[in-house]
Amino acid sequence: FRTFDRPYPAILVYRSNDTTFEGVHIHSSQGMAIICQRSDTVSVINSAVNCQNGRYHSTSADATHFSNCKGKIFINNTEFEGMMDDAINVHSTSLKITEIVNNSCIRLGYMHEQSVGFETFLPGEKIQFIISNTLENNEIRTVSNVVKVSTTELLVVIDGEIPSSISKGDAVENADFYPSVVFSNNVVKNNRARGCLFTTPKSVIVENNLFDYTSGSAVLLAGDAANWYESGACENVIIRNNTIVNALTSTYQFTNAIFSFYPTVSNIWSQSKSYHRNIRIEGNRIDTFDVPILYGISSENIEFVNNVINYNND
Repeated sequence: FRTFDRPYPAILVYRSNDTTFEGVHIHSSQGMAIICQRSDTVSVINSAVNCQNGRYHSTSADATHFSNCKGKIFINNTEFEGMMDDAINVHSTSLKITEIVNNSCIRLGYMHEQSVGFETFLPGEKIQFIISNTLENNEIRTVSNVVKVSTTELLVVIDGEIPSSISKGDAVENADFYPSVVFSNNVVKNNRARGCLFTTPKSVIVENNLFDYTSGSAVLLAGDAANWYESGACENVIIRNNTIVNALTSTYQFTNAIFSFYPTVSNIWSQSKSYHRNIRIEGNRIDTFDVPILYGISSENIEFVNNVINYNND
């Protein structure tokens, strides 16, 4: 179906405000279909990322991908079919602290090749420090200056001093670029990896969707500062009134159940606070063969209420 290269997306949105795609149909892309970076408020309405007749493959990666965005992401009445990755992935990008230069200056590295190069910080924006091995948010500072040392490295100067609990190997993310998400009335079917993937502290609502044969989890909440460096702990997630048909035909990367809450925490026993919290799964219809329904680590206050589970032998 594809190589692991991503030579181009169908559409790139970068440094844009109030962008709307309506009635847009994408049938083939050797990468993401729509990738949005450092943008404020994006809507995809009455559109599709799907296969043309006789084909099995639409995009070689995510249908929609939102990296370091803010405002609101609204996806409604859109069909996603035949992707080789998620229908939607929303996350921040964390950078690794490779050197503490002095009390107010740090050297940062882009650790994943697919996130290299785009602006993560500008002067005046907030920087969130993260304890890498526990994924716990630390203190927030304000950026006063940024120097691009190379394609993969930045020097960031902050107002005040670096928190005393932060050391080389920890991580940072932009605390101003977190979006809220509404993913509603959509169809996700016959794709690889997962249905939806969210890593953002703003509110997330997933409602009235059909997930029909996603190879992994219907909904994944992830987060890490070790592999993908896709960060942003979830604080308020509602998953309601969806129909899920035969999800989890394979357990691909963090997909331990139909609903999987799986941040990559290297030292979970040292955490003082869970990574994800306040997740309500309500009123969903789940048609499934014999696979796990719900899996969570480093997640708290999970409510599973009034869901209907129908077992089959498919």
